[in-house]
Amino acid sequence: MNHQSVCEEQTFHQVHSDHATPLRNFLFYKFGDLEKAKDFAQDAFIRLWDNCSKVPFEKAKSYLFTIANRLFLDDVDHQKVVLKFQYRQGTSEKQMETNPEYLYRHDEFKERLEMAVSELPDKQRAVFLLSRICL
Repeated sequence: MNHQSVCEEQTFHQVHSDHATPLRNFLFYKFGDLEKAKDFAQDAFIRLWDNCSKVPFEKAKSYLFTIANRLFLDDVDHQKVVLKFQYRQGTSEKQMETNPEYLYRHDEFKERLEMAVSELPDKQRAVFLLSRICL
């Protein structure tokens, strides 16, 4: 019975050379993005190295593919959250622009600002307006 340890550098290199390309291809099939597939494959190998004492040599391949699949699923979940946030952000801005209360307050603020600026002495008004225009 062969009791190789994944923690041995030579054994780890052998596991890497045996499984790096198939793992990358598996992730490329899932992501459709080669660079992302390479990055996530490396992450899977890093996790294997970090947990090498817990993973028997015979289970290294299944461990890598399981971790890679979990990383893919986590990324998909993250992308869903990002898209949901972007959709909500865009919707809330559109809703605000058409909200009558927002429009009223915006007009009211604009009138008050114009009145306050008009009451400033000429030099202060010029400085204020130039500072706003140059932003």
